Amino acid sequence: MVGTAADAVMSWYAKYFLYNFATPGQPDITGEFTHMIWRSTTKIGCGRATVGIDTYIIVRYSPKGSAPLSAFSSNVGPVLAETCEKRCSPTSYCQGLDPSTSTCGECNGGYATCTARCTQYCPKQPSTNGFWKEFCQGSTNCRCDSSINLGVSPPEYPGAKCT
Repeated sequence: MVGTAADAVMSWYAKYFLYNFATPGQPDITGEFTHMIWRSTTKIGCGRATVGIDTYIIVRYSPKGSAPLSAFSSNVGPVLAETCEKRCSPTSYCQGLDPSTSTCGECNGGYATCTARCTQYCPKQPSTNGFWKEFCQGSTNCRCDSSINLGVSPPEYPGAKCT
């Protein structure tokens, strides 16, 4: 369950950071991501349903992606060489999405940061209680931050923060 189509796409794409390009496969962990970028897919269909306060985004691909296992290496490729990424595993991952303006910084305090058009994935740590935003996409800055600020509107929760 997600709020918007953009939230759904962002959460599916964030599985990129969990995909091991050296060992193609793992559809149980990264299936949403591999379906999205499957090279052989030529058509997609999308829908949205609301049940009470819950919104669901559904996508169908044709031909279907993420199968068979032997097809992963020819259908799922690594990030373009012109874009940057920073992995501060296991706490933070970011990827610059614009080859001409994005930059990926160092791991500061275990957290990766990227600038310009970027996406951020901050897995919730087992020691963290309460709400934790795991992913975001921004146009200026992407980072992980454990601070919380409920005194602003909308409230700022810990986890992925993008501006």
